[in-house]
Amino acid sequence: MSLGIFILFGVILAVLFAPPRWALIGIMTSVLYLTQGIQFQIAGFNMYGIRFVELAGFARVMFRREFRYSGLNGIDRTLILLYSYSTIISLIRSQEDQAYVVGIAVDAFLSYFTFRGLMTSV
Repeated sequence: MSLGIFILFGVILAVLFAPPRWALIGIMTSVLYLTQGIQFQIAGFNMYGIRFVELAGFARVMFRREFRYSGLNGIDRTLILLYSYSTIISLIRSQEDQAYVVGIAVDAFLSYFTFRGLMTSV
C-alpha cells in the first residue's frame, strides 16, 4: 500500500509539473502500476488512485489552457454524445449503482480530454 501511494504521488507530480510528453508517460505509468487496492472513501464514493491522476491531468490541461473546448472536432462531439446518452439511459433504466455509471462517464471524459490536451501532434 505504501509503495502504491508513493507511486501515486510521484505520478501526480509528474502529471502536474512535467512537460506534456512526460505527463502522458506519467498517466500511462499510473494505469500500469496503480492497483484498485489504492482507494479512498470520499463522501461515499470510491476514489481509486487512477481517478486522482485523471483529476490532476484534467486540472493541468484546464489551468494551462492546453485544450480549448471551442476547438471540438467530430470525434470529441461523438464521444460526448455517446457517453452522455449511455449514462442517461443507464440512469433511467436502473435505480442501483447510479454513482458507478456516472463515474464511468466521468472517467471517460477526464481521460479523453486530458490526452487530447497533452497530445499536441501524432
